Amino acid sequence: MALKFGTSGVRGLAVELTDLEVTKFIQSFLKHAVAIMNSTDGEQRLFLADDYRESSPRITKAVIYAAQKCGWKVDYVGHLPTPALALCGIKNKSCAIMVTGSHIPADRNGLKFYLPGGEILKADEESIINIYEANDVVMEDFTEAGMLRAGLEGPLCQVYENENPEGFSQYVHRYTDFFGVESLAGQKVILYEHSAVGRKVIGEILENLGATVVRKGFSDQFIPVDTEALTDLERLKEWILAEGADALVSTDGDSDRPFVLDEKGDVLRGDELGPLVALALGIQAIALPVSCNSAVSEMNQFKEIEWTKIGSPFVISGMEEIAARGFQGAIAGYEANGGFLLGTKLEQTGKILESLPTRDAVLPIVVALKSCKDRGLTLSQLRNTLPQRATHSASIKGIPTEISEKLSNQIFSNPETFCDEFMGFVGSKLAKLDTTDGSKLIFKNSEVVFFRPSGNAPELRCYTEAVEPTRAKDLSERAMIFLNEYLNS
Repeated sequence: MALKFGTSGVRGLAVELTDLEVTKFIQSFLKHAVAIMNSTDGEQRLFLADDYRESSPRITKAVIYAAQKCGWKVDYVGHLPTPALALCGIKNKSCAIMVTGSHIPADRNGLKFYLPGGEILKADEESIINIYEANDVVMEDFTEAGMLRAGLEGPLCQVYENENPEGFSQYVHRYTDFFGVESLAGQKVILYEHSAVGRKVIGEILENLGATVVRKGFSDQFIPVDTEALTDLERLKEWILAEGADALVSTDGDSDRPFVLDEKGDVLRGDELGPLVALALGIQAIALPVSCNSAVSEMNQFKEIEWTKIGSPFVISGMEEIAARGFQGAIAGYEANGGFLLGTKLEQTGKILESLPTRDAVLPIVVALKSCKDRGLTLSQLRNTLPQRATHSASIKGIPTEISEKLSNQIFSNPETFCDEFMGFVGSKLAKLDTTDGSKLIFKNSEVVFFRPSGNAPELRCYTEAVEPTRAKDLSERAMIFLNEYLNS
């Protein structure tokens, strides 16, 4: 099996996502869905969307073939953000699949799976893999290269181009109905469109909420925007200053992870955006991965905090664990990548915002902008209401898994010796090694250096944390120098 589940969905090189491999995964997912769905869930209906990657249309056709071979009705809903697709599935009590590689390089792609109740969890992934191993497909339908034969590229594989007014409008109304059409009046926002699948619907949502939207950076070519390792920031800052904008907003490729730049052009990180949004929404309990800024532990506004492994399925499980303990208040989750997950419905002034337990980019963008307007603050001022604790992240691409594992094993075997030998630039002794997900080195001066292999691509990520932003960045740069030397030794 060339493909595997990452932090969210199946990922791999596009050439590895052959029609045959796609068919095996789709049919395994649908068999799993049938096994756990009640007969009262209605017809076997699948909602399907894709992003703007070059390989997505071909993979989408393979998904349609696979689902229809299983007897499922397929509704192709065009180019929609992943959370909009998830919402469409939930509202229709149906399964959904997103063809996307999210933020990873353009030569890769993937599949994200949704049951009628929302995003699949790790237990679902295990079941799908088990079914995959025993799955049998109609091999004569495929060439030796694993591609569908020419005679099958007819009605079974037809992709109908439509924007699905239902799925598109549901996502727009989710926010305009709850927040109100004047909630962002007076806010000037640059929307960096690039190749984000949500560039159209996000612009419409912001304008419907009253914001002035300036669209920039549209691209016909796919750009792999990683919200945790942003590039080209100087150009984006120039746009903000030239327009006198209150913010610049954008997302990754499938528009489930936001990034926000303030009026000065500085990045409002996901683990800063998350607590600000949670507080504004009246959230009382949160689940978040260990890669997030630890400043939330210094805040007394949250009654419960659940730390998890990295990935939206783990955050969803964390929210479920909070609820299972009998917690009665509002529950949400957020990630360092900016994704915000609403675990319970919210009610404000008689209006209801239904839960959406999957990464969402629009909710944190809207709430941050609305908080600025309501409180008469700029985004940089809003950020300063948080405990001052800075984080920084970087990554090295093209690192084989076995190399990352070698580093992890060396740290695990003797963390104190490792820090004494390689982490002298921190200037402090090791206080604790957190192995919840990767190697999180916590030093006695409260600074953090956290190494973790990516779950989505052959990358080695490094997260750092300190009191001052310049120090967090300095730690990150020094850690990356160490990594490059280590990897080349």
